[in-house]
Amino acid sequence: MQNAKFGKTSRRVGWVTFFFLLTLGTTAWAQSQNWWILPASGPAERGKLDEIKTMKKVFLNVTFDNSGAGQITSATEQADIRKNVEDAFKAHKGLSIVSNPLQAEFAVIVRTSLAAAGAETERPGNFSVALDPDAEISVEVTVLVPGAKLPTGGLFKPRSVWQISSSNVQLEAGAAARFVVDGFLWELKKLREGK
Repeated sequence: MQNAKFGKTSRRVGWVTFFFLLTLGTTAWAQSQNWWILPASGPAERGKLDEIKTMKKVFLNVTFDNSGAGQITSATEQADIRKNVEDAFKAHKGLSIVSNPLQAEFAVIVRTSLAAAGAETERPGNFSVALDPDAEISVEVTVLVPGAKLPTGGLFKPRSVWQISSSNVQLEAGAAARFVVDGFLWELKKLREGK
């Protein structure tokens, strides 16, 4: 009789563990698939910048492309890039950075990567006065808002309302990221002031 009870209890514990892991796995999947994450495959929905005209709470996600040689792997340099991006947003009145994407009204994804400089004849024009001949910083900024609601509870597709990519900003990486982010913030300021 004791074996029967132990068997039922063991199965019950097994089912509870299974459902807990299933819920945890579903939550982790949902977080990686929600609107503040760029889709791994296929484009995000397309929107317009004026959708965020009155929004104030922003979630920042600064990432680094680590494929290929010479990428930004230094923790110090990554921290410097993140600080430059955060400082740009802190200087913009009317915006507040939130650390939890569930509290955000929109998200800004900043991706940076570093490539060895090509030959002079291969280089496209850049925005820098002080050129660094050894490196080319690529910075991509994408602004996302919640798009169409997905059939899974509480999830939304990412909707891109603004995007820019500068593939040859020959500056120090932190300054390059700040430069491109400032371009977005300038456009947002113009929109908010009605210019």
